[in-house]
Order: sequence, then structure tokens, then C-alpha cells
Amino acid sequence: MINNINFTRFFLTICISFSAVCGKKGSDPIDPILARIGEKTITANEFIYRAEYTPRPVYCRGSTYIHKKIVLNSLIAEKLLALEAGEDNEFITSNNVQAYIKGRREQAMREILYAKDAYETVVLDTQQILETLNLSGRTYSITYLFFKEYSSAKSFMTIVPKIDTLTINQQMGFPVNENLRTRTVSWNETEHDSILRALYTKPVVVGQALGPLKIEKENYLVLYVNGWKEKLIITDKQFQSRWVDISGYYKRQGAQRKYDEIIHTVMRGKSIIFERNTFYKFTEILAPIYRNSGDKNRVVFNNVLHPEIDEEVKYSSSMNEMKSLYQNVLFR
Repeated sequence: MINNINFTRFFLTICISFSAVCGKKGSDPIDPILARIGEKTITANEFIYRAEYTPRPVYCRGSTYIHKKIVLNSLIAEKLLALEAGEDNEFITSNNVQAYIKGRREQAMREILYAKDAYETVVLDTQQILETLNLSGRTYSITYLFFKEYSSAKSFMTIVPKIDTLTINQQMGFPVNENLRTRTVSWNETEHDSILRALYTKPVVVGQALGPLKIEKENYLVLYVNGWKEKLIITDKQFQSRWVDISGYYKRQGAQRKYDEIIHTVMRGKSIIFERNTFYKFTEILAPIYRNSGDKNRVVFNNVLHPEIDEEVKYSSSMNEMKSLYQNVLFR
């Protein structure tokens, strides 16, 4: 039954067959075409993106033949609508839509810049990947302490080369242990880069002090290694999986550093100056919305005190006030 045919194989087979008949001899299409509607085309990748990466309504979320037809028909309908509307219709030429299209275009250009000038130019260090891979099975137990200044963190490490609560309190003259925290750290990209670099780029020993590690602009971390548990690599599949994860991590890190350098070069010498009067009016309109959105208790309390004020009406009112500022310059 056609319902049981694999989705990708089914449609790509149709595309390849169609291209083989209609295309030039010996040429392999980069992106097979599923359908042509006038000047518009629907490619296999476009169909897959809509079917697999875009949320679909309940009535066509499955992988049955009918659901695939609905997805394809919706794409065809969009192409027909675009042809009928033309390129100079009132909707497309409106300022808001043109601004949106410009923003999407510029974002796409930034993504291409990142891919071409940053990501693709990164050269990975195999030795670095292997060193991290050998340590990536460890789950560390650490004790740590935060400092506002680098000098304070450095002095603390000099005075306290290893964790001993009694000795620390005597040396420092106050109960430091009240500020000490203990937790586990495993190889995970959600962990802060400074911590991953400290624990997973070269071997450490139990009791070793690491740092000061810069976590934020004015936040430094001193950590002590209490010990670790290790999950060894046994199978080739495990090795390959960790290699892909770690090399991907270093690739993204290197690309981000290159991209930051590009941004700094482009933005060097530039500044942004907010127009004082417009900025204050802007914040006065939006402040109540953002203050309430982060405080559930305040929202509930306000709803009890003022049940007659509908949140949607209040939001709509704020947006109407915003429109009065559209012609004002916010920054330059």
C-alpha cells in the first residue's frame, strides 16, 4: 500500500523520475522539482521543510498519503495565490511588509556571512579533540566560589590552594564555607565554556584548584575538583558519537570567535545614541507590560483588584499609543 511507503523515498523517486524525463541528459539536479505552477516551482527540499520542520495542523500531522497530499496542495495553493496577486499588490508594497522582507533578507545575508567567512574557515585541531574526548566521559564533583573581582579570586586561590573548611575559616577570618557550593559537571554544551575548558582540555587531579574563571563581566569563579566518576568508551559507535559531538562543539566555538571578530571590525568606531524624549515615552508605554509579564503574583493581584481591566484591551491600548511614536526618531 502507498500509505506504507517511506515518505522521503516516495517523493524523491517521483522527483528523480520526473527530472530524468524532462531534464537534460547527464545533468544531476541539485534540488529535484516536484511541481511547476507557472513560473513558480515546488522543490523536494521545500516540501520536506514544510512537512518535517514546520508545525502542522492536527488534521494533517501524520505520514499518510492523504496528509502528504494536503501538505503539497497547500504549497500549490500558496504559489497560485502569489501568481494571482502579482508582485505589486497592495499587501506586498505596504511599508510594514517591505520592512519585514528587508529584515529577513538581511538576516539571511548574516547567516551566509557566518557560514562562508566563519564556520567554513575553521580548521579543527585533532589533538585538542582527542584530549577532550579522552576526558569527556568524566562527571566531576566540584566545590566552587564566586568573586566580583579577579584580584580577589586570585588572592583566595593563593591563600587556599585546596579545600579544607576549618583551615579556610581560620585563614580568611570569616566563615567562607557559607558561600561554598558543590555540584556535578559533565560534558554538556549547556555548561559554561570556561568551565568546560578548565575540566576537559587537560587532565586534573583531585583537590586541584582551577581559576579564576571569568563567567560574566564582573563575575569570577574559583573551583576545586573533589573527584569524578568516569564512563569509558567501549564501542566504536560510542567513539564516533563523542567525536562528532566534540568536533562540532569546537567547530561552533571557533566559528563564533571568527564571527565576533568580523562584527567587531564592522562596528568599530560606531555608536548608537538614543533620543532622550522618544526613549522615555517608549519605556513609559511598554514598562507596565514587561513588568507584569515577569511577575505572575502581581498579575494575579492586579486581576483581583481590577477585574474590569482586560489584559488584551490594555495591550491593544499600549500598541495604539506606540503608533503615535512611529514618526519619531528613537536612535541615530
